[in-house]
Amino acid sequence: MSTAPAAAPRRLRMLGAVWLVLFLLWLPFEDTQLTFPLVLALDLCVWLALRMWPFWSTLGRVAATLVAAAWLASAPVLTLGLMVFKSGVHAHGFPDFALRQFAAVLTALPLCALLGGLMGLGAHILLMKK
Repeated sequence: MSTAPAAAPRRLRMLGAVWLVLFLLWLPFEDTQLTFPLVLALDLCVWLALRMWPFWSTLGRVAATLVAAAWLASAPVLTLGLMVFKSGVHAHGFPDFALRQFAAVLTALPLCALLGGLMGLGAHILLMKK
C-alpha cells in the first residue's frame, strides 16, 4: 500500500500553515508595498487550486480554461481583501494603502484572467497528452 496519497494532503496542510504564519507575520508591520499582499494572494490561489485538484482533472478543455481564468482573476480580489483587512486591523486614522494602490491592483484583474485562462488551457493540453 502506497503512502503517496496520504502525504499530499499532509504537505498541503503544512503549506497552509506556512501561509498562515507568513500572513500573521505580515500584519503588524507598517508596510505599504503591494508585493507581499500580492504574493500572499497568489500563494493562496495556488494552494486552493492544489486542494481542488480532483475537481480540476475532470474538466474539459473549455471548462478548464474558463475556471482557471476565473481562479487567477480572483488573485487581485484576494489582494484587495488582504489590503483592506490589514488597514482595518491597524485602525489608523488613515489607511495603510493609498487609493492609487487599490486602483493599480484592480487594473491587474483582466491580465490575471487572461494569464489564468492560458495557463488552464496549457495545463489541460499537457495533461491530456499523458
